[in-house]
Amino acid sequence: MSTPLKSDLPPPAAPWRRLAAGVYDAFPLLAIWILVTFGVTAARGMQAVPTATVWFQAILLGAAFFYLGLSWKRGGQTMGMRAWRVALVGADGRPVGWGRLLLRFAVMLLSLGAGLLGVLWAFVDRDRRMWHDLAARTRVVAVRHD
Repeated sequence: MSTPLKSDLPPPAAPWRRLAAGVYDAFPLLAIWILVTFGVTAARGMQAVPTATVWFQAILLGAAFFYLGLSWKRGGQTMGMRAWRVALVGADGRPVGWGRLLLRFAVMLLSLGAGLLGVLWAFVDRDRRMWHDLAARTRVVAVRHD
């Protein structure tokens, strides 16, 4: 199978659409975190877990990766990405494997932790890529729904 030419790939998604999809995805992610928190609390005999507990934060990050990674792997779109008509593909236009998805997620956390600098990078990058796209060799493209 041949690699598509860059000109054959859909155009990069506008940064504002990517940001809107991210805001949209905060809602299902929050719901997942609430369910996970309830499950952990119930497993502890309804005792609250301090939010600074490292193992609890790791569980919440795992749940976030589960939602995002599974969505990206199964069709390249989260709920927010579907709503805003953008999709994740490899730089070559092909689906992305789990290793690159995990790298993308980790660098996305760094991008957010750096005061959104890695996210805002899409406004200056020629191909509208964020730091996590650069690291994982991915692209977020506009999707047409006819």
